[in-house]
Amino acid sequence: MKENFYSWLKIFSPPFAILIIHFFLIVSKLYLLSYWVAETMHVVGGIAIGFTYFFILNFLEANNHFKAKSFIKVIFIISLVALTAVFWEFHEFVLDYFFHTGFQISNADTMLDLFLGLCGGTFISIFLESIYH
Repeated sequence: MKENFYSWLKIFSPPFAILIIHFFLIVSKLYLLSYWVAETMHVVGGIAIGFTYFFILNFLEANNHFKAKSFIKVIFIISLVALTAVFWEFHEFVLDYFFHTGFQISNADTMLDLFLGLCGGTFISIFLESIYH
């Protein structure tokens, strides 16, 4: 039981770490330093989410709950990263709408955020799939 807890903790630690860094960047106002800080966070966030989805699918495969060829698995992970990125942008929209936080500067900025998150997720899913299979 403890072993499973630590396995899941390892799987979910990258996105959790990104959320902690995100909170720190908001509180310290470092996001205002330069646009590249936020853009880097979207890439790294996509990597963290892709990492987590990859190892969740590996866990499901090991327990015979999921089986797919490498290409399909990568496409599935990228799709899950895209869904997560869209939810994240919805989250930013809601915060902007109700609390005037200014997370979403423009439509172009939002599209770039989605694109960079997908780039990170695509990179890590292909990278991990090539290492583990």
